[in-house]
Amino acid sequence: MRILSLNINNFGGLKNKEQYKRTGQLQKWNNLNKTNVATAIFTYIQQEIPDIVILHEFEMNTGLSNQFIKSLNDIGYGIIPYDENKFKNPSITIMFVRKEWLYEKLDNPHKSKTGKILRASVIKVADCIIYGVHVPLKNGMVFWDELIDFYKIHREEKIVIIGDLNVYDLGTKQKQKYLELLKSNAIDAWREKGNPNSTKTHIAGRRLDYAIMSPTLYKYLNSIRIDPYLMNYGKTDHAALIIEI
Repeated sequence: MRILSLNINNFGGLKNKEQYKRTGQLQKWNNLNKTNVATAIFTYIQQEIPDIVILHEFEMNTGLSNQFIKSLNDIGYGIIPYDENKFKNPSITIMFVRKEWLYEKLDNPHKSKTGKILRASVIKVADCIIYGVHVPLKNGMVFWDELIDFYKIHREEKIVIIGDLNVYDLGTKQKQKYLELLKSNAIDAWREKGNPNSTKTHIAGRRLDYAIMSPTLYKYLNSIRIDPYLMNYGKTDHAALIIEI
């Protein structure tokens, strides 16, 4: 089973939606032509042929995002239902699975009434729990606690927490929570395979994207790869993280 996780930055390439919002230029953001970026990301998925696709910062309810979902459906990927919300164009973590795979959608561990619940999607395929997640950069400690609690409940099972964890720098609260997760017998698969922590997955130079596994799943890990192709060509601000189980 091949799993691909990628933060697509709302199809903005290296442009950031939040910066447009903060400066009162959301309409300018909406008017940007993002088709070339979406096409490049779609083509990349076609080439990688993952069984499961997890996309973070996926801007919903736009003509482009609807077309992207339809196009993935046309090549054999079904969308995992996401939590209902009242936001117009939420930026969410969304998951797609090849239609030939049977899966069970699990309850979202994040029960807050804010949009943070849209940052995670959890399914079970065969006996493997796949937890796609985009941890908030700010005000994310409750989110981290919910994540850690979920892992502790399922740590004897085959589970992978994969996505943009927004953690790197020593001395931060995020790093403390990451280390707390590892103390719960979780494995950082990239480091466990002997790869350097300095491998960047974000344009600013940090490794922000992780695959955290239970020991029972890690022993079935065939490969883990960080691919900066789309980041290097300015199609998003993150590298792809790809694992084979």
